Amino acid sequence: MGLVQLKPGSVGSRKIIPGSVGARQVNPSQVQLRVAGPCSAGAIQSIALSGDVTCTPALPNEYGTSAQAMLGSGQTQVASESLPAGNAGASYIVIGDVRLDALENGSGPGSADLSCTLSAGAASTSGDLVAEFGDSRTDVPGTISLVLPVTATGSSPTVAIACQDLGTTGITAPTVTLNATINAIQTAGNN
Repeated sequence: MGLVQLKPGSVGSRKIIPGSVGARQVNPSQVQLRVAGPCSAGAIQSIALSGDVTCTPALPNEYGTSAQAMLGSGQTQVASESLPAGNAGASYIVIGDVRLDALENGSGPGSADLSCTLSAGAASTSGDLVAEFGDSRTDVPGTISLVLPVTATGSSPTVAIACQDLGTTGITAPTVTLNATINAIQTAGNN
């Protein structure tokens, strides 16, 4: 008997009898099977194509700090955290959150352009926020969220958040209170 060929898309989920296609009928190099089960202690490190899990005995290490500062002229460092290097190549995902409150010091409409940078060594990411002041709006809150992958290269990396006013138009520079948090989760090289 010859090989029967089907047109692409001619067999959909409504044409397959429930339970007729299972693990034996699929190519496991192309389809992820169900996860075989959880880890009794620790965390899942990896999942094989077969669905089997590899567990790691320790949960990822977490580090964090929070700080408050008033925005000055030029760059103002708001918060910093030293991460342990562990083994060279240990990696982290770092999440920085800057909550700010800008209070107008002049009168009339105007704006302040604020920029914050999350950095670790040569790696960095930035976010901006424009605080718009109007005739009836003198206090502008806002949030800048930043995410940065960091890899330790043998020494303890220091992660820092610094902010600056890129320019103020129409008003005297506002008073800006910054509340920053840094949270880092180690993603590889756990000890």
